[in-house]
Amino acid sequence: MMKKLDERNKELAKILFSLKQSIDSEKLLGLNADNINTIGIGKRFFVHIQMVLLESCVINICKIFEPEKDYQLNSIPAILNFIKSNDVQPKYYEYVNEFIEKYENNSEKDNYIETLEVICKNFYSKHKICFSQYDYVRNKVIAHAEYQAKRNSLPSHAVMKELLLFGSDFYYMISRAFLDVGPHLIHNDRQAFSSLCNIFEKLGYKNIKINFDK
Repeated sequence: MMKKLDERNKELAKILFSLKQSIDSEKLLGLNADNINTIGIGKRFFVHIQMVLLESCVINICKIFEPEKDYQLNSIPAILNFIKSNDVQPKYYEYVNEFIEKYENNSEKDNYIETLEVICKNFYSKHKICFSQYDYVRNKVIAHAEYQAKRNSLPSHAVMKELLLFGSDFYYMISRAFLDVGPHLIHNDRQAFSSLCNIFEKLGYKNIKINFDK
């Protein structure tokens, strides 16, 4: 059981890592659009890559939060269901409690797994409209070229980062509490971001923007 949980949690981590790199890279491209247009080198390539990155964000977010139906997934709902169905107990409850305290929902459930389910349910409800937007674009624009489907405006970067943080915190909790392993700190990993900054510098970009204006 623990081997399977470990394998599924690692796959979730890979999706979260991909989402983090895509969010960072797409943000950097958008912030430096003026630089890209001014320099001109690789302009069409960067425009294409930005579109691909947005699609990657949509697909990965859908993967992370997709409910399990006819086949096994590596999503948050699927991993939580696996733990519940197999009565997998945490080795270190303090990490479960840390997650619960961070996303406290005033639940009075005595069973920790039921509390986690309530927390996740409330989080999904909070972002119900956003998830609907992601599902629409994935199903009707990316996965299928549906006639007259519209690429509606997607939620902001702030929302994507909030979804990423929740997913990362869940992965950290499973790693520490159930598997007794040190997780990769996905939210601090800026490999793609740093690499793209280096490319911009090589191309001669001036005053590279890395943050949104306040």
